[in-house]
Amino acid sequence: RNGEFKKAIDLLEDTKAKPNIKAEILLEQSQIYYNQKDLSNAYKKIEKALELMPNNPGIIAQTALLASELGKNEQAIDLLREGINKFPQRADFYNTLGYLLINNNQNIEEAGQLLNKAIELEPNNYAIQDSLGWYYFKVQNYELAKRYLEQAANNNPDNEILMHLAELYYVTKNQSSFDETVERIRHSKDRSEDVLNFFKRFDLTY
Repeated sequence: RNGEFKKAIDLLEDTKAKPNIKAEILLEQSQIYYNQKDLSNAYKKIEKALELMPNNPGIIAQTALLASELGKNEQAIDLLREGINKFPQRADFYNTLGYLLINNNQNIEEAGQLLNKAIELEPNNYAIQDSLGWYYFKVQNYELAKRYLEQAANNNPDNEILMHLAELYYVTKNQSSFDETVERIRHSKDRSEDVLNFFKRFDLTY
């Protein structure tokens, strides 16, 4: 398997191409490293792709997300601000930046402004509904938190959204809805680190 990986890397390196083609190759390299859980090299490759294609919104967004995964939060924030300046109609930049600020307890007020702009641009986007609901949860506006988190869960009941919703039900002492939501998560048979930590935090059995 390691031999196949090296062969793939060598194949991608051995190409003289135009900047856009080279950027695509670097993105493929980055994905290969990411799949190997080598986030450091994945980030180095995507950074090089961004140097070649600095005005590609998809590459800006992917670089910011990977920077965030590596704990390079300031780089991620700078990239997302750059993305907003270049592409002010791209809701995903507002959403990702707002969510990142919330999770790092930075500029919560600005996060709310960013997420409200995102929902204005894409009102039916479940990821934005989730982020905005989580923002309202953090500022203890539980009525609006419930509205947006339930919308998000109805549109796409993935476990990250369901865990946010369960936490809201727990804090607002809605035990029956909490139990029902936990059961939905349990039924997914997802044993990712985030899900297992969620069950541990609430002292629940999987």
